[in-house]
Amino acid sequence: MRVLGLLEKKVEASRQAWESTALIARSLSRWVSADWVARDIKARLKLDYKMEAFPMVDDNLALQFRGEEDWNAAIVDSPLVAGQVLAMEPWASNFVLGVDLVKKMLVWFRLASLPLEYYEKESILDIAAAARCPLALDEFTDPPQKLGYTWIKLEIDIAEPLKLRIFIQGGARTF
Repeated sequence: MRVLGLLEKKVEASRQAWESTALIARSLSRWVSADWVARDIKARLKLDYKMEAFPMVDDNLALQFRGEEDWNAAIVDSPLVAGQVLAMEPWASNFVLGVDLVKKMLVWFRLASLPLEYYEKESILDIAAAARCPLALDEFTDPPQKLGYTWIKLEIDIAEPLKLRIFIQGGARTF
């Protein structure tokens, strides 16, 4: 079998055009058009340009932004786009459609009945880390404006089983 070795210089120039500006996304429910996704993201992020959305095989999409700031805002924004829940992750070099899967998603997780002494940003993030990768706290938690429960934005891997409950040992009590 013959293996083709592409000139690294040519491939590297192409990689740089996608790096830190592109996301790979797929709908977790029904199919949604690339144009619809692009219009929705443009409106939500208030972009002053037409972002690119390219349909790919297996209902994946490549979403390209002008810069890293817009790209990052799209990742941090809600995963609900064009009325559908999208799994999105940064474009990665040598991502092979049909072999590699888009499986990261952002969700808001509610941590209820939290005792007051645990209502510190670092404690909340430690608790959330037991479930998944915490990214942000809601605007009422950081800085504290309400007590008792909080919302935490987590990055989850949809290929792994969800942890529905986490128990915390706090002194003599478990909650």
